[in-house]
Amino acid sequence: MGDWLRQCPLGNRTLAFENYFLERYKMYLLGELQYPSDMYQLYAIKRLRQIIYHERAVLEALEALKNPNSKEIQLQVDATLQRYAFLYDS
Repeated sequence: MGDWLRQCPLGNRTLAFENYFLERYKMYLLGELQYPSDMYQLYAIKRLRQIIYHERAVLEALEALKNPNSKEIQLQVDATLQRYAFLYDS
């Protein structure tokens, strides 16, 4: 099905839209990580655990968020970083 989707004009537009959306959503989530609210940060951390971005910038943003003042954020960051472990080697 993947080859058919790439060959179909609608499939090309669909893939282009998905890439566009995911790039914008990544930027949104990275912005939420910087927001001074545990609620916004936790939401972004959990979404970044569900949608894996193969970019070191995401990994670095998560590592920078380690917050010793919030045990919940620390636990969520650690769990999310486990999903990004494959980036440590590259």
